[in-house]
Amino acid sequence: GKQWYIVDVVRGKWERNERDDIIQRTAEADAERWGDYQIYFEQEGGSGGKDAAQIAAAQLAGYRVRITKASSS
Repeated sequence: GKQWYIVDVVRGKWERNERDDIIQRTAEADAERWGDYQIYFEQEGGSGGKDAAQIAAAQLAGYRVRITKASSS
């Protein structure tokens, strides 16, 4: 099967603008370090979760972004 490696986790509580800036800077730093890689966002339930995931993906245009739905497993 496929092997997955989590190479970067950034945790914190920020206001939206600061959070978006941190996501962008992290993507840029990871691209420099890892080259070809993929960013995953978890889409939480409800329309708000869908909107948030789509906004995050749009902000990272030019990167390979994949949105996955949250599951209990």
